[in-house]
Amino acid sequence: MILGRKAVLAEILSAVGPAPQQVAFCGPPALGQVLAQAGHVVLACGQRVARLQAARRRALKASAAAFQVLRADQQRLPLRDGALDAVIYAGALPAAPKPIIAEWERALRDGGRVVVAGSMHAGWGARLRARLGGARLRPLRAQDYTRLLLCGGFADISQVWPRGALVITAARARKV
Repeated sequence: MILGRKAVLAEILSAVGPAPQQVAFCGPPALGQVLAQAGHVVLACGQRVARLQAARRRALKASAAAFQVLRADQQRLPLRDGALDAVIYAGALPAAPKPIIAEWERALRDGGRVVVAGSMHAGWGARLRARLGGARLRPLRAQDYTRLLLCGGFADISQVWPRGALVITAARARKV
């Protein structure tokens, strides 16, 4: 689990910026807890609401900032345009990620940050192929994420590789 690594969490928190920020995330519930305990206003998006609700209870019990759970996927965030300061996606993007990236661009304010974190360690592709019954696939590489973010209206893209993981950050470009 990538979020068990303190270096990855430190990169994510650094990319989001100082609290309080309005942050939507899709990923392990523990990430939402960490963000809320750091003082951010967290909108947890996912289909497994029970797990997210449990993380919300733990975060609020620890006197964290606001933590809301939204039953939504990253392609249709139930938020107004420009409502977010940051979007965090922890995990591998699906095979057709363009609608997700377009939705991030819509929901982020000008200058808002997107953070994509995922594992890139040896054997990752083979394990994924085995889970999918031997299906042939080409996982997205770091340069693929960068290209997709550039095409999606993001700038100031950086990549950091803390301990076998990849953390990519980008800023939403201003619309003219």
